[in-house]
Amino acid sequence: MIGFNRSPIRVAGPDGGDLSTMARPVCRDALFRTAQRIFSLCIQVVAIPIIAANLVNVAHAQFDLPPPVQEPPRTPGSPTPSYPLVKPGLPPPGLGISRPTQPPAVPFSAPATVHVRQSKTHPNGVTILIDTVSFLPSSIVVSVEIFNPAFYRQRLNPSGSLLLTDERGRSYFFVAPVDNPELVIGPQSHVFGQLLFLGGVDWQARALRLTINHPFGSSTDRMTVVPLFQFSLPAEPRS
Repeated sequence: MIGFNRSPIRVAGPDGGDLSTMARPVCRDALFRTAQRIFSLCIQVVAIPIIAANLVNVAHAQFDLPPPVQEPPRTPGSPTPSYPLVKPGLPPPGLGISRPTQPPAVPFSAPATVHVRQSKTHPNGVTILIDTVSFLPSSIVVSVEIFNPAFYRQRLNPSGSLLLTDERGRSYFFVAPVDNPELVIGPQSHVFGQLLFLGGVDWQARALRLTINHPFGSSTDRMTVVPLFQFSLPAEPRS
């Protein structure tokens, strides 16, 4: 409250005017500024909720993600092509372009066994009989029968001289027994066994050669203990 209106005393101003009359404009200015502040506060009270609501709507619009796009289901039973798709009317890529050359499919029984029954006798009296040759996917097995009538031992694999090769020049590694790596045949003995060679036979091979004691042995010496033998064997049978 302004106390000018309540005062009954009139006070003369320096120039002879009334101070109460001079104070009225000042009171009106103070009341006007107070009303302006109250009006501004009212506008702020009303505007703040509206601004907040708009901000919430904008936030929802920005963070609402669209639903995930689902791929159409594939038709069951559709095979996947083994080579890139080509335009209609064009043949698939030929051999050697997108796929390596493969040997022709050849039906065979596993294991495929060839009955050989091939026998040879060395001048020193040792006889070796090749009974069968079995072809497995990763190895070749040669069944043998060996007779040593002499009074001294015979060695058939000194320094790894027992070899199996084909006519294309490929060699098949011989897996020697751990307890008898040189294949020592005792005197006056008759043994049966199997010779294991690693590696499947070459699909283009037509013949095999089994060599024993080459080049260390002798094919004519009657007193040798490393007799030289060579056998020609058929490769895997084909239909």
